[in-house]
Amino acid sequence: MQITRVCALIVPILLLATLSAQAQSGSGGLVTTAGVHAIVLGGPAGTVRVYVSSDAAPGDSIAGVVVAEPSGVTPQEREVNLRRLGGFVLEFQTQRTPVSNGRYQWSIPNALRTGSGQLLLRDPDGQILLRSTIPIDPVPVPLPRAVAQTDFEVPTEGETGKTAVIRGRSDRELTDHTVTLGGTDAELLAKSPRQIVFRVPATTVGPSPLRFTAGERVINRTLRALHVRLVSSSAQLFRGQRADLSATVSGLSGISEPVMLTIVNHSSASVRIDGINRPITISPGQVTPGGTFAVNRRITGIQAGPFQISASVGKPPLSQFDAVRSTASIMDTWQARTGVAISAEASDLVQRSVLGTRGELDEFLSQQQANQGDVREVFAAILSHYCFDLRDAGIARSRAEFRPSLGIVVRPVLFQQGSQGQGSQGDAGITASLVQRLSLSDMVSRLTSRFTARQAAGYLFVRSMPRQAPISIDGQRGSELTDRRLIAPVGEHDIVIRTSQTCRQRVTVTAFRTEVVECVQ
Repeated sequence: MQITRVCALIVPILLLATLSAQAQSGSGGLVTTAGVHAIVLGGPAGTVRVYVSSDAAPGDSIAGVVVAEPSGVTPQEREVNLRRLGGFVLEFQTQRTPVSNGRYQWSIPNALRTGSGQLLLRDPDGQILLRSTIPIDPVPVPLPRAVAQTDFEVPTEGETGKTAVIRGRSDRELTDHTVTLGGTDAELLAKSPRQIVFRVPATTVGPSPLRFTAGERVINRTLRALHVRLVSSSAQLFRGQRADLSATVSGLSGISEPVMLTIVNHSSASVRIDGINRPITISPGQVTPGGTFAVNRRITGIQAGPFQISASVGKPPLSQFDAVRSTASIMDTWQARTGVAISAEASDLVQRSVLGTRGELDEFLSQQQANQGDVREVFAAILSHYCFDLRDAGIARSRAEFRPSLGIVVRPVLFQQGSQGQGSQGDAGITASLVQRLSLSDMVSRLTSRFTARQAAGYLFVRSMPRQAPISIDGQRGSELTDRRLIAPVGEHDIVIRTSQTCRQRVTVTAFRTEVVECVQ
């Protein structure tokens, strides 16, 4: 019996509004932010950043920008190092791209389903300088059906300097797209066949006209750019020492509904911050004529040292997109990926359940947004987790019904998946009765109870051969069966998969990245 795991990552590029006394390391690694991974390759000459769409999957043609950031104290040193970086070559799955190109376009092999693909940085002589990985979704993502330009999901708000995502099918190259906000060209970072990621210009605050082009298609919208500024009266505190934290939000002029300000303490061992256990609601009446809102909070030192705080602001997450339409789209994708059908009645019940669980979902999603997550992506992960729970409950129910009185166990093939993760045409599927027995509200309550205040979410993809093997997480045996996805708090988790033998693995889940755990008999 062999168990393997691979880390499929998803990386934030720019921190939200962040107040930190700690500088980010330039030595290399992977950073995940909403919609995009930034693979960071650092060396003496400087840093090369490669931006990859967070939904990159086998079979995709992906594109993105490559940024060379030379080191050096003087302009002359930086110029020399920039030329040196430009002579390096990136290689992904035998596809080579000079750093000097400033962008790449690669194809992901259909067979690459291990959760990541190797990325190499070579010198001009072909010698390998650095190795890293590109996160790859382990299961191919079905392309959306052919859509008209009005079917693109264009965001209506964003935060300055941070990423935003346009969702919709596009087979064009990255250079065939443009995004302008208030007349300022936005930087396009990466694309997949299903989404385009751009950075909201830092110079734009408040509602501005957004123009998105995809070839000859043109979409005009209005995007409200919000900005959060955090200021602390002290950068580090001793035990018992206090400081004042001020958070100022701008770009609120003309809002007609409340927005939520979420402040996250990333250094809970070092400091305590009063009054941030729940998002702060900003009503239209609290906004100044200049479109700003300010709030103060007290910081108290627990132990000596620097600390890190971040903040995010926006409308309640389920108001940032069409929740009903997105629910239907997510369930369609889930059915296409798993081959397990969801009845029309069950689908309708789930859509109504999303609206009924709105408050709890908004609070959890706001927490993830403040941790640099994409609320639409986390929402999709929650619904996927729920659909797998329904599938697994159906399998357990069917097994009980197929247990003869003589004690001989007959294992049904209900929901059995094929070799590509697709189910058979004979699957009974998810019915309304399953949804009624296992409500979304109960599932969300159980899920969120596992998270501490402001804890970020990560993802697991657990599979085995044979399939439908029981999964235990941290010693807790639920109804989860392979192959499936799960959403889990960041940190270490003990995973046990029971086939004819037992596979055990201690897994580290990282924010908004997928850890692939595989048990092969």
